[in-house]
Amino acid sequence: MDRLSSLVPTHWLGDSQRFWYQRDGEQGSEYVVVDTASGNKSPAFDHSALAAALGKLLDKEVAPGALGLSRLSLSADLGSLNAVVGDKALSCQLPGYSCQLADIPQPPMGVMPSTTGKYLLQARDHNLLLVEAASGTEQQLTQDGEPYKSWGKLPDTGLMVIQLKKAGMKLPPVGAQFSPDDRYLVASLSDERAVDTVPFVEWVPTDGSLRPIVHPVRHPYTGDSKQPLNTLWAFDLASGERRQILLPEGFYFGGMDGNVLGWSEQHSQAYVVARTYGS
Repeated sequence: MDRLSSLVPTHWLGDSQRFWYQRDGEQGSEYVVVDTASGNKSPAFDHSALAAALGKLLDKEVAPGALGLSRLSLSADLGSLNAVVGDKALSCQLPGYSCQLADIPQPPMGVMPSTTGKYLLQARDHNLLLVEAASGTEQQLTQDGEPYKSWGKLPDTGLMVIQLKKAGMKLPPVGAQFSPDDRYLVASLSDERAVDTVPFVEWVPTDGSLRPIVHPVRHPYTGDSKQPLNTLWAFDLASGERRQILLPEGFYFGGMDGNVLGWSEQHSQAYVVARTYGS
């Protein structure tokens, strides 16, 4: 069973000894429930009945082996199903296969949904705030942020901060990524306090005003000894523990959106990119 869990994502049904997983069958994708006590396997639901119900909602033919489900979740008693189909949220009562499609609400500007949709992550007052999507319960992940030492901030170096300010946009936390099971979070801390301020002048403002606008940014020049320091941290969302991801001397993070390339099969390891200066 341990070997199966490491090769195929398994989803336990409550506190029972049963789990479900997805596999490739002769007719396409299948969802199977395994009883670990007896070793018996059975379909998680009637694939043909769900295909028929989904076909009526979408007004097209849907094959039982190509349901097009993502972010699937099943209740512990297998009495209900929730998933995403295309850009819609699907909810079904099983058996009976009474299904509904609904629009997926878009997160507010500056908010990043977690992989499974369980959490919402945002930056507030230079710190990271984790919100449980279902209840709205807030958890302060960090408390050591301050101006120019900010969690999830886009560094001034790229100068995109000027465009974002002009457009009134707020990005989701930059350099943050959840593990596929939402157990861990990898996030970056940008420290620009030692970097000298450079005034960028907008000589012809696009907002209709006539006077030039000065945009002060923390922007280092090539060869400056004062450079921004970006560090990467791993958060265990179950325990609240946080730990810095250390690099060999001479290496630093940067150059890849999100920092994390991927995760191990058991989601307990993250693969990140680091480089040396002048690489």
